[in-house]
Amino acid sequence: MSPPPEPTTVPGLLALDHYELDEGRPHISIDHDVCRTRCTVRACLTVCPADVYREEDDGRIVPDVAGCLECGTCVVTCLPEALSWRYPGGGKGIQYRYG
Repeated sequence: MSPPPEPTTVPGLLALDHYELDEGRPHISIDHDVCRTRCTVRACLTVCPADVYREEDDGRIVPDVAGCLECGTCVVTCLPEALSWRYPGGGKGIQYRYG
């Protein structure tokens, strides 16, 4: 069994947070056609502080909404036609425990 993450590191601080999934509808959706044809930099893969986005073998970008910090960085860097983002429903999403 590995020791718990140190709370003074970024992974340790993120481990203190709690995520409550909004089962009704994911708060991030991607238009894969726009993303694939018009986006050349794929900024979401590098700018997200929680590393929510990953690229599948077929080139599609897929978000892991359970890890989203709701900071909005992806909204600023991605094409507005490619990414749709909203806050999760009431009481859902990230719950910061410290700080």
